[in-house]
Amino acid sequence: IQFIYYCFLRPSRELPKLQAGDILMEEREILVPGHKSKNKKSQYVAIPDVFFKQLAFVYELGPAAYLFPSRINAQKPIGRNTMNNRHSRFLQALNFGAGYSLYSWKHTGVVKAYKKGIDIKAIQRQCRHSSIEMTDKYMRSLGFGKNEGFASKIDEIEI
Repeated sequence: IQFIYYCFLRPSRELPKLQAGDILMEEREILVPGHKSKNKKSQYVAIPDVFFKQLAFVYELGPAAYLFPSRINAQKPIGRNTMNNRHSRFLQALNFGAGYSLYSWKHTGVVKAYKKGIDIKAIQRQCRHSSIEMTDKYMRSLGFGKNEGFASKIDEIEI
């Protein structure tokens, strides 16, 4: 969940294929190789400080080790839907209604980042959107269509 929430990784396409060698601890970045990504481009995402300390276990793994290996064969990643299925079972056990998904953590992370004041260009880079227009469309789909905060945050001209 933290990889999705903090790094905006896609839970079924990218996260299961993540390997220790993709985590660049010194640079505090994660490489999402093109063959593992939705857009087929190799790109980097930042590892936020609040999440970095959670990744200490990566130092103990070899670069080819999957962070989420298959239970049957550790040399292979977990199945594409395994995380979604597990998440659904937890939601069901906690009596959550429909409308929640593992992907919702990405949306929640983006919304929290935006509300925290992280600029839209930084969100664009972290989401790995090819254009600011794509990020704008994504933000509108999450309910942010207006120029939030501008009217209340602009300072008066000083004379």
